[in-house]
Amino acid sequence: MENTPESAGEPKRAAAPQHIKYWRAIIFEVIIILLAAILAGILVYWSFSSEGFVLFAFHPALESLGMVLFMATAIYMCSSQFLTRPEPQPSKIRNFLHWLLNTISVFAIAVGVLIITWNKFLMDQNHFETAHAIVGLSSFISMCLTVALGAASNSPKHRQNIALKLFYLSFGLLTYWLGAASLMLGFLKEDQTNGKFSVALIAILAFWFIVSWKPLEDFCNRLQNACQSRNMIA
Repeated sequence: MENTPESAGEPKRAAAPQHIKYWRAIIFEVIIILLAAILAGILVYWSFSSEGFVLFAFHPALESLGMVLFMATAIYMCSSQFLTRPEPQPSKIRNFLHWLLNTISVFAIAVGVLIITWNKFLMDQNHFETAHAIVGLSSFISMCLTVALGAASNSPKHRQNIALKLFYLSFGLLTYWLGAASLMLGFLKEDQTNGKFSVALIAILAFWFIVSWKPLEDFCNRLQNACQSRNMIA
């Protein structure tokens, strides 16, 4: 008798906070994706407004789209609840979105690198002399390694290889960090007078932190669990 009213109400009271938490997470993630699109749009606009509709302007524009919009969203999608249920294991939708966004990102960044290489060849300029160029090249090399590690870790033979997945996660984050640093150095190099870089720096750093925090936390947890179980390779 005395337990019936409480027990009848307890499940509803316990389920409501979880439901609210889930939808708050979805709303937050939609906001993050919109902010990524807005920031990428601003950087693309600055690329063409400062240089005009010339070949060189496509380099920062494509790098901004590839790094800020598509790669950042792909990384954030790894720990996302958007379009998925909050399950402990990655869903097929989440994996598909991660790979789709990463593929678009790799294509945009690779085309951007080809454009700046061809532009320097046409202008008879030396390659990879500035900090922006060196960090950008490092990011591109890291991106190629990440693609190879991602393909290997998803092959049937190595799908359960924890060490390979940890390498993939670490190189993916390294690629994003180097790419964000290269973007900031690029805008610093091109604009030191009217304050655009200050706005870009704050925006990129803030977004950099938001995108990296949860995947970095997941990586540390996976590494800790793998070390404790000592089952790095299956």
